[in-house]
Amino acid sequence: MLARLVEHPLTERFIITLIVINAITLGLETSPTAMAAYGPFLLTLDRVILSIFVAELVARIIVRRGAFFRDPWSLFDLFVVGIALVPTSEGLSVLRALRILRALRLITVVPSLRKVVAGLVGAMPGMGSIGLLLVLVYYVFAVMGTKLFGETNPELFGTIGTSAYTLFQDEVTAAEAPKITHPAHSDERIADELAGLRADIAALRREMMTRKA
Repeated sequence: MLARLVEHPLTERFIITLIVINAITLGLETSPTAMAAYGPFLLTLDRVILSIFVAELVARIIVRRGAFFRDPWSLFDLFVVGIALVPTSEGLSVLRALRILRALRLITVVPSLRKVVAGLVGAMPGMGSIGLLLVLVYYVFAVMGTKLFGETNPELFGTIGTSAYTLFQDEVTAAEAPKITHPAHSDERIADELAGLRADIAALRREMMTRKA
């Protein structure tokens, strides 16, 4: 009888509904206006939903016994719900904020979400290789930038770390990055350097023309 109740589709839908409602109430608890108007109701509703979650986990443990503790998703449910049962004090006040992790129980309840998470975990090795390639490319160009522009523009390319940061900002925010990350007088300095370069080129041309004459 208990096994049929635990595995029944209506029970699953009921738990999904409670997870969604609990996520909304936990979000409302961050609003001073909502807490001033409905604080006691929200806190009571949170305790009631938590009690139902605990009863559901106990029922699943009774039905599945050892198999419950061999299932990673069941252990995740136990961890998420168990956090809310730990008494919160000043030293453990962060646990109160972790109650929102109960919303992640949707992953364990909805099979399609479990497949997505399993796919992401399976793709981690390939994603790691891509990340390593990106780091290598950024490192190469950061070294090049430091060698080429470190002396003339130390604010942006003075060290490898600064060069990598400049390249990253330019990549993410494109043309807006210089306006955001560059020092206040860097544009004037670059303009002065260009003017000096033009003057040197003009002087070189005059010298060449004098030698030809």
